[in-house]
Amino acid sequence: GISADQAKALKDDIAVVAQNPNGCGKALFIKMFEMNPGWVEKFPAWKGKSLDEIKASDKITNHGGKVINELANWINNINSASGILKSQGTAHKGRSIGIEYFENVLPVIDATFAQQMGGAYTAAMKDALKAAWTGVIVPGMKAGY
Repeated sequence: GISADQAKALKDDIAVVAQNPNGCGKALFIKMFEMNPGWVEKFPAWKGKSLDEIKASDKITNHGGKVINELANWINNINSASGILKSQGTAHKGRSIGIEYFENVLPVIDATFAQQMGGAYTAAMKDALKAAWTGVIVPGMKAGY
């Protein structure tokens, strides 16, 4: 698990991001495809499309919003999220999205939060996100693979 201070920092963090889930989610996917261009092939709706085409898609905004809301759910329930995380692992395995994508996406989330929050994204929040991601979220999802 993570400490009470880390949980609080994470909840403060996601509270800011969750005020604009669609905008932040879209930014997250754009950043993900900028940092990992090959990952777009894992998304049937965007496979073979340019980043500009993806940016113009309503689907990126809608799916991005769902992802941010789900991430908020994980974070707000971080110390009791094992069931949610396991089911998300199983769901993503069923879509042929391996756990390695989740193991390697933290730099994307970190960069997106920094971009979206600016100076409000503190070192404590960054450290808490890393601790939660590597110590709770990825292991929880692995249980579903």
